[in-house]
Amino acid sequence: MKKLLKLSLLAIGLLAVFCLFSCNREYKGKEIESIEYTTCSFMGGYTQSRRLVLSSGEILAKECIPWEDIDGEYAVVGTIDTDKNGEILNMLSSLGLFSLDGEYANYNVLDGGSWTYKITYADGTEKTSVGINAGPDNLFKEADILFFDLTGYELFGKVPQSYKEPPLYSLKHSYETENNDWCEEIVGLEPTAFNWRGRSVVKEQHKTVSIDATENTHHQVTLTRAQGEAFPTEVAVYACDATQGTQQPIEHTMLGARVNFEIEKNKSYLIVLTFPDGTAEYRFNTVSTEAER
Repeated sequence: MKKLLKLSLLAIGLLAVFCLFSCNREYKGKEIESIEYTTCSFMGGYTQSRRLVLSSGEILAKECIPWEDIDGEYAVVGTIDTDKNGEILNMLSSLGLFSLDGEYANYNVLDGGSWTYKITYADGTEKTSVGINAGPDNLFKEADILFFDLTGYELFGKVPQSYKEPPLYSLKHSYETENNDWCEEIVGLEPTAFNWRGRSVVKEQHKTVSIDATENTHHQVTLTRAQGEAFPTEVAVYACDATQGTQQPIEHTMLGARVNFEIEKNKSYLIVLTFPDGTAEYRFNTVSTEAER
């Protein structure tokens, strides 16, 4: 019994050592010049490519949209610190992305799409893996999330939107006309600033809601999250007066994931939502149609 226990402990120890070394493999291959990943949808032929040039740290992207006659060329979308190259290569090596099979295929699927993963070495040689409706998609996704955490950019286009940014909301403006008709207008509302998973971003765009100055009825807006998006843990709403430079909290009600409050003309509104992954600000302005005329 004791011998069996010792053998079991030895086996567990060897397994732990194996996992330690296999999960933290240092890349020791040839010098790599670039890593490129391309996907193509069989439904319309939409193609998207991303390339990381390690010597310069440039991340390039292009897309082809056949139905719009767009055959794009590579453009720089970001630059990373080349000092991170070693960490990037070690991470990709640990996940096995330098030892993929040459081809993956599932011919039982009639539509779907394909992908190509190409490594170009400094000596000009290349190594390519391709797939048709099959492949290590979870590996690409895991690598992309780690790459995003390290650089703030995507390499494979696999990072979920909810991981990168707070959720998008729809803003429904409801009001009653002089003829007692009930009207609704809906616009999309993106976060204008956020701190999400330690990443801070400020955007400039603000939505505008028009209010008829001749109406005396109440104007109400409802902020609704997209289905499946994160649920806020805290909500605060403020009315801002640009002329006076003031910002006052205003009353709001919550119905499930919906935030309701009344609005007035010629003001700016700020909604601050707190989520488990960070905080986001949503802003929009109201303008009088009388001022527009």
